[in-house]
Amino acid sequence: MLANTIKISSLLNDVIVLSQRACSLIRRTHYTGNCQVFCKAAVVPGTTEAHKTSKGQDVDYRSVVTSADLECQSLISQNLRALYPSAQLVGEEDEALESMEPNLNHFRPELIRRVATNNDFLASDKLQELREQRHPGFLRYNQDLLNLSDKNELYENTDEFLNDEVNEEDVCFWIDPLDGTGGFVNGHTEHVTCNIGISVKGKPLFGVIGKPFLEGGNIKMSATYVGGVSIGMHRILAQDISLNGSDCPASEQFKLVSKAQYLKPFDKGHGISTLPIICGAMNRNQGVMNNIIDSFKPRSVERVAGAGNKFLHLAQGKSDLYLNFVPGLKLWDTCAGDALVKSRFGVFTNAFSEHLSYEKEGLHTPQDGLVACQNPL
Repeated sequence: MLANTIKISSLLNDVIVLSQRACSLIRRTHYTGNCQVFCKAAVVPGTTEAHKTSKGQDVDYRSVVTSADLECQSLISQNLRALYPSAQLVGEEDEALESMEPNLNHFRPELIRRVATNNDFLASDKLQELREQRHPGFLRYNQDLLNLSDKNELYENTDEFLNDEVNEEDVCFWIDPLDGTGGFVNGHTEHVTCNIGISVKGKPLFGVIGKPFLEGGNIKMSATYVGGVSIGMHRILAQDISLNGSDCPASEQFKLVSKAQYLKPFDKGHGISTLPIICGAMNRNQGVMNNIIDSFKPRSVERVAGAGNKFLHLAQGKSDLYLNFVPGLKLWDTCAGDALVKSRFGVFTNAFSEHLSYEKEGLHTPQDGLVACQNPL
């Protein structure tokens, strides 16, 4: 193996462990009630949905950042920088962390690597087998994407698709440590996710989305969704033993409940029908978007909060289509979800049917809207 190459299985296993630990931190913050809320942007007096900062000021819930956001960003960023020093990293809370002393309690790259190696959630030989199985389907899928736009090529050739390594210098991590902060502060934990996207040469090839709160109220259980167009999408369930109230070694904090469950590509016979299920925003005060959604005559509109949660909703096959032409999303919101939708051979483009570009330099705000669906429109 060349000096600057890294195995994809090792990379993903490391990120899975970091996602699990971030989800544990989010759960612990919620259940202990030890959550500080800070004003991220302007203070908005008299807002109808407001929260107090540590100074007692009212702030718009959409502009807040919590101690959990910052702690998770610190946990993920510190360890990724130590494990992959040649890779690039962009996080939603980078600016806020610059003015803070790093929490060295989170800096444990050797532990992260040891846990990842011991669990081996996604074994290298299994991933290689999946690449070979998925390659014929990928060729058809890739042609569908190129039919939408000649800018949509994900891999330059077959060897690149089948390769189990990437150059570390080509990797950029896109981190939204706690997506759905407004809902988290309001107690709507079902919408919260931890998003870690991995772009290679500006293309969204891999993504990990952690769900710290599952339906049914099991406070110890979390789900991690991981995938990429070459390896498919997988779900991992884990139990957080540290929430039992007893001390346990950090290396034994999680008990694997289920091995990685592979989710097959979307059914290509299931196109966008005249009655699709559309994943819509919780905010209903978007007149233009609501008119566009209504024009599809949807069977139903599933109101889902949180960018990562919306993309996961679609990637799980719970909805057929997601549209957003309202500015505001950032690339750290979209990268992980983009990769997961593509991992099931779904479509994730701008309004001109072109892939989003994940380059560290330049604007981090998609300018031309967003269309995500199971199959081409």
